[in-house]
Amino acid sequence: MNRTEKIKELKKYIQGLSQEKTHYKDGTTYSDIVIDGKSLCKSDSARKHENQHLRTDKIVESVGDINGKTFIDLGSSSGYMVFRLKELGASSCVGIECIGELINISNKINDIEEYDDINFYHEDFIRRVDSLPTITGTETFDCGICFSSVNAVCSKDEEWYDVGEWLESVGKVVPILFVEFSEYITNTIWEDDLPVIVEEHLREQEKENIFKRKTEEMFDNLECLKSWKLLGMTDYNRKLYRLDYK
Repeated sequence: MNRTEKIKELKKYIQGLSQEKTHYKDGTTYSDIVIDGKSLCKSDSARKHENQHLRTDKIVESVGDINGKTFIDLGSSSGYMVFRLKELGASSCVGIECIGELINISNKINDIEEYDDINFYHEDFIRRVDSLPTITGTETFDCGICFSSVNAVCSKDEEWYDVGEWLESVGKVVPILFVEFSEYITNTIWEDDLPVIVEEHLREQEKENIFKRKTEEMFDNLECLKSWKLLGMTDYNRKLYRLDYK
């Protein structure tokens, strides 16, 4: 098939997926899928293409020059950030995702774009971090990224996973991690600190303040970190941090 035919096939594949398969909406992934300037999703994605410079710009500004840099995306979804970073000059990039359908989409996009130094792996990026060098065939990457994936995993109705422990294990794979946190991590002891506030807008503001403080206290207490910095806000009022490991 030629490029145009492949794009049509991918669009048909995406729009034929159920909400259960996309983990967002029928025919639509959480992050927009845009090829040649056109979205392939059936309806609006949560993370719209036109807003994602709020993430990529901050990474590029922080690194200084990403040309030749290698990246690993932990929770790569449909590969949006991997492809954007590659377009901006990154060298080999790897995406790790635990949802099979999203890996399929990522590989179909890569087949269209014909990158030979992008790879996606269907793996548990939370509980198998120590296995990533074996899985990817690469001991370390220049930078890692994780956008809200930790939040999403830890806010499920399951046993709370220690984010601090996970961050420590990631330091064995990358010297720098760009990680996005929001105020919506649930099912944690952090919620015990929330005061009883009737006014919804005031309660949400206090919730955000507490979770920001708890997040940054967690960074301060991680002995594996050399430094951390809040780079600013991305879309959906989420905070993007840069973590530098010792």
